Amino acid sequence: KEIQGQGFKYISTDHYVIYVNDFEGRSTISNNTIGFNNSTGSGTYTISSSRISSFFGIYAIGNTTDTLNIQGNVIKNISFSSQSNGAIFRGIYTTYGFVKIGNQAGNTIGDVSSTGNITVNMNALSGSATYSPIYGIQAAGASTSCTIKNNTISGINYSAATASFPLGMFGIAVTSGVDSI
Repeated sequence: KEIQGQGFKYISTDHYVIYVNDFEGRSTISNNTIGFNNSTGSGTYTISSSRISSFFGIYAIGNTTDTLNIQGNVIKNISFSSQSNGAIFRGIYTTYGFVKIGNQAGNTIGDVSSTGNITVNMNALSGSATYSPIYGIQAAGASTSCTIKNNTISGINYSAATASFPLGMFGIAVTSGVDSI
């Protein structure tokens, strides 16, 4: 099965633009554009939340039988502002199974030609000193095999309402599995 085009899913307090649980196998998420504020590819997709929430451009759960492919997607022109008690933004997030990200056609997160193409701001969360990282691509959990190649991550600004919040940014982070980057 192939997923092309853009969808939107709002679960609890998190924002998922494309959400796939690949329990049947052989899914491909390709050639999607996530961001902008209209179908002509202009403007900025803006989310401002006073609640604790996270943004996921693509959230994909693989399986251990077949490979989940994430190829040729563009995630850009996004402004996301939220409270956070953990990771606040992920361009592409995968967990579990066999996953290939960009090995056939690279994904683009942000823009190499402009700074602040994606802006992420952590609003004041009273009394919080929780580490709140953002990720261009994160492969986490019990990934069996993850290949990440040919992707571009650039032009992302991350700030907080107060300097006491510990921030972190990872272009690509892989936390488990047999990996090739």
